[in-house]
Amino acid sequence: MFDIHQNGPQSTTFIYAVSSFFYAFAGLIRLYQNFHLDAFNLIIQSFLSFISDVITLSIDSIWHPIDRLFAIYTCFYHFSTITSPISFITQLIIFLIGYNFLNDSNNFYDKNDDSFEYYHTLWHMTCIIMLIVDLLIIKLG
Repeated sequence: MFDIHQNGPQSTTFIYAVSSFFYAFAGLIRLYQNFHLDAFNLIIQSFLSFISDVITLSIDSIWHPIDRLFAIYTCFYHFSTITSPISFITQLIIFLIGYNFLNDSNNFYDKNDDSFEYYHTLWHMTCIIMLIVDLLIIKLG
């Protein structure tokens, strides 16, 4: 789909390309829960992720450190908004599993195969899964 790559993956599947916007969907959930700054952060993160992980993938770009730094800030801020111990523990476990997917995707980056996109898409899904599970815990709990 995008042929702007110099090293690493040479093509981008549609699902991988749109997976950055899973953060925006998570932001809409947080907006529904009245966590406005968290929602704003996640929506901004979706655009930073798309620019870094799709548009400038495999190109030296300032967008990569901006994406990573804002993601760190967004994660810390998000976890600071959780007041329920069960929600915190559950979301932390899901986050750590997702972080493992991120590390796995980095292992496949230079091998130029579909594994990078698969694992990185799972990383992008982590936040939305965390919030859906949290909504279920709140509803059932």
